[in-house]
Amino acid sequence: MRFDEFEAEWRSVFGETSLAARYRYEQLAPAYRHGGVLASGSRFAHSEWNDIERFVHRDWEQRNPGTWDQAREAIRYGWHSVRARLSASVGDSAA
Repeated sequence: MRFDEFEAEWRSVFGETSLAARYRYEQLAPAYRHGGVLASGSRFAHSEWNDIERFVHRDWEQRNPGTWDQAREAIRYGWHSVRARLSASVGDSAA
């Protein structure tokens, strides 16, 4: 999956969040991408966000200590946006 296809959407959504008052998009772009990577991989293909958030939190904090509160919503949005696109693709191919 090409995550650059999501860049404009993620940037736009970021601009509408309270995070935009404190951070630049470039600071949170890795978090959006991380969510997208998780959503597009096979490990969590049949999981829901609430089922994996604890794992994602732990994994993110190991790689980026002390930044979960800053990155959480971006990771979650990246996850959901990619999952929605993948679900739509599956639905289109099933028709």
